[in-house]
Amino acid sequence: MPENTVNRAFSPNSLDFNQLTKEASELDDWLNQGFQCDQVLLREQIQSLWSGYGEIVKFQLLPDKTEPDLVFSVIAKWVKAPLQVNHPRGWQSDRAHNRKLTSYQVELNTYKLLNQLKVLTYSPLSVRVPYCFYGFHQETQQQQILLLEDLDHAGFPVRYLQLTPQQTLPCLHWLAEFHAYFLCDTNKPNLLAEHLASALDLDNLASYTQSLSHPLGVWPIGGYWHLATRSDEWQAMADSRLKTHAAKLDKVLNQLRFQTLIHGDAKVANFCFSKPDMNGKVEVAALDFQYTGQGCGMKDLAYFLGSCLTEAQCEQECLALLDQYFVYLKTALLQLNSTLDVSALEAEWRFAFELAWADFQRFLEGWSPNHKKNTAFSRALTVSALNKLGSMPI
Repeated sequence: MPENTVNRAFSPNSLDFNQLTKEASELDDWLNQGFQCDQVLLREQIQSLWSGYGEIVKFQLLPDKTEPDLVFSVIAKWVKAPLQVNHPRGWQSDRAHNRKLTSYQVELNTYKLLNQLKVLTYSPLSVRVPYCFYGFHQETQQQQILLLEDLDHAGFPVRYLQLTPQQTLPCLHWLAEFHAYFLCDTNKPNLLAEHLASALDLDNLASYTQSLSHPLGVWPIGGYWHLATRSDEWQAMADSRLKTHAAKLDKVLNQLRFQTLIHGDAKVANFCFSKPDMNGKVEVAALDFQYTGQGCGMKDLAYFLGSCLTEAQCEQECLALLDQYFVYLKTALLQLNSTLDVSALEAEWRFAFELAWADFQRFLEGWSPNHKKNTAFSRALTVSALNKLGSMPI
């Protein structure tokens, strides 16, 4: 964080959503009080949330009028469930509405968790995320607010919609370190990574709905496309071998020996990039943790590569990028003094890469079969995954 923001705590006396939704000036007053500032200089809407579930707003705050150069900014992610949902692709339903509301609760819990990691002995400092100054969820009004560090102001002002294979490397490094930090062997009794088992304040990680996993309050199966939450999209699929084997594919991925926390929506749009330093090095920070949960890290990797590379780049570079991911993963595990069987981990996850790709292809063929990501390469990889799957007992 910028120096003038590092030690700036947020401490409002209370948050009353019923009052705050009446007048924007009351939100300004609340921010001034919470950050002990003199003035809110700017309020700028960055974007509306998906399907009209609220907005993301940037606020510039002036701590002291006598020192105008100390302006800093915060991002308010304000969830307000709409009276009527209008999904861009027509997928509105009670099931989808409840999934979306739960996803925001997961995001709040994930930021609480990630805030804690900064002070641990094996803190993953390179797993950069926005610091969450404050988070509050109101169940009855179906509203939530997160006050987050402004990553533009923190040195990550660059965004991309597509990447070259070389440009993916900082993101692969981020994903590998994130996965390494939470990796566990399900053959062992403790499902938290060794260095986390006794280090977290788990009482601070609330689960607001019974469907969330304990003790972290995240999705029991990470990824916004996983089958149990996407039955409508599965029903919409044309009859195919992939549709027939979707449940088996899902079960194999969920029962892999090695599991971690996955980001769950690791597309390129959810990474913020620094400008290159004098040596050309670029760092990244990630955001948008609504679908974080347990899973195989290959789900994040396959989804990420499909989000940022062309079909030709995927075909030519996927295996090399997969190799590089495992270089980063093994280095991170070594730094954590992990006792996991790394050879078994790599063998299992390399096998699972095509399965993870096919799992997202299953979602895509039901949700938006004409989507640009439904490529010949993706379909060919899915056929290969289904051939692997067919030889497996279940």
